Amino acid sequence: MLLVFTIVASLFVSMALIPWLIRAAGPLGLMDIPDVRKVHRAPIPRIGGLAIVAGTLIPIIAWVPLNRAVEGFLIAVAVLVVFGVWDDRANLNFKWKLLGQLLAIGIVVIHGGVVIQRMPIFDAWELPYSVCAPLTILALLAITNAVNLSDGLDGLAGGTTLLTIGCIGLLAYQANAYGLVLMALALTGAVLGFLRYNSHPARVFMGDTGSQFMGFSAGVLAILLVEHGNTALSPALPLLLFGLPMLDVLMVVTERLREGRSPFKADKKHIHHKLLASGLDHDEAVLLIYLLHAGLVSAAYFFRYDSDSIIISIFLVFSLLVAGLLSTIVSPVIRSAFTGVLRASKFAVAIGYLRRTRSVLKATTFGTVALVALFLVAAAVLPPIVPADISVGAVFLFPVLAILMVWRNPNAIVVERLCVYATAAFGAYLLQAFPGFLTESAIVTDAFFGVLAVMVGLGLRVSAGEPFRWTPLDFLIIFIVLLVPNLPGFDLPGDIAGRTAIHFLILLYACEMLIVRMDRTWHILRFATLASLLILGTRGVL
Repeated sequence: MLLVFTIVASLFVSMALIPWLIRAAGPLGLMDIPDVRKVHRAPIPRIGGLAIVAGTLIPIIAWVPLNRAVEGFLIAVAVLVVFGVWDDRANLNFKWKLLGQLLAIGIVVIHGGVVIQRMPIFDAWELPYSVCAPLTILALLAITNAVNLSDGLDGLAGGTTLLTIGCIGLLAYQANAYGLVLMALALTGAVLGFLRYNSHPARVFMGDTGSQFMGFSAGVLAILLVEHGNTALSPALPLLLFGLPMLDVLMVVTERLREGRSPFKADKKHIHHKLLASGLDHDEAVLLIYLLHAGLVSAAYFFRYDSDSIIISIFLVFSLLVAGLLSTIVSPVIRSAFTGVLRASKFAVAIGYLRRTRSVLKATTFGTVALVALFLVAAAVLPPIVPADISVGAVFLFPVLAILMVWRNPNAIVVERLCVYATAAFGAYLLQAFPGFLTESAIVTDAFFGVLAVMVGLGLRVSAGEPFRWTPLDFLIIFIVLLVPNLPGFDLPGDIAGRTAIHFLILLYACEMLIVRMDRTWHILRFATLASLLILGTRGVL
């Protein structure tokens, strides 16, 4: 459960800090002003990177054993954040940015001992430190700037980095490198909490503070994974983990040099700019890049033990495919696949009628809140065992939620949401790990979640004009939650991960559908959560 607490804590810190940071961005001068190169049209706070940093570092400091590499990482991050905030406030030129990056990378390499010791293809060669250290500095510099430069659309850099870090954490978990797993989960939760506010239209940007921190951290974790966590992995694996942002930088720099311009001169030559120019809208461009990067990261997992030549070949083929995609105008085909199928269909007409009548929306809303409330209470009562760590979590969350319900602060909704999500996660796990008399009645549980899924799907489909909106972030959540627990080689005790993940995903969207409406169904959900936490905490104490 320490793994769960790590990601929940980082998610909690990140999401809780962002509303406060948004209000402080103006007085601190941390606003992103639109210009000809940017796609947004109004000033937006670029202070979200501080929430990502805080959400990542607090769990690392609390739970990750301190060693030379972790110490070097923490010091390096402090340097990187100072330069990042300075850049977000004063728009530094590339020389100052490069200085800050080199200082941070030098600390983690020299003091932290994070060094690339194996070269792809030439893995058998023993490279001297005088070669390894400069090579590592160049690699981290490239990764840091690749992620930084990919931050051009709402949710883009955060989403692609989330996929990369998720794969690193999964591979570290399989190698029992738990310190590395905790660091990866801390960064995952912090980025996920930020994306809640960064999905299009974004309310906050991460700024250079966030994008440089994410790229640097992901690069350090990738090196630690390959060099120390699991040396059986191919040293060429980071080529797939960071393939898309690295390819983007290579294509942009090559095009600028070919046109006789400085490679450091900003323009609209990045992959996301070209997709927008081809006719895709913002969400379609982000989602397409997510799909491309998800395919590359999945290849990194499935080919993790293959030869360097195979991994390099995969990257080259992928690069050719992306170049071919960008060189042909395929947007009409893609747009049709995204939006044209149901636009003029009878199904669309029926959905329009149901939206206007509102009766189906009301029925699905109250049906959903009844089923979720029933589940939360039943999941606390029915399991014959309540593990101590879940009981401790419930004892902590109960007074937090109770105080927030009385306090009635508008900003408290973020924390209340996390309490509801955490309680749903507890219940989904308990009913799978300790089903009690439901052991022989799995069909009952599956039928329950089947009905709930239908209600949620129908409710979201007919809820035009409601605050809930489908974004590329939903693709990321579904992709991670459904795919990861069912991957070959990923096993939890009792083989419950896959079913738990599916049930939690349905609960997550059910809760989100109820929360965003902020009517009496939300109050019912809060009281059901409070009752569930009280029961779980009491059972653990007794």
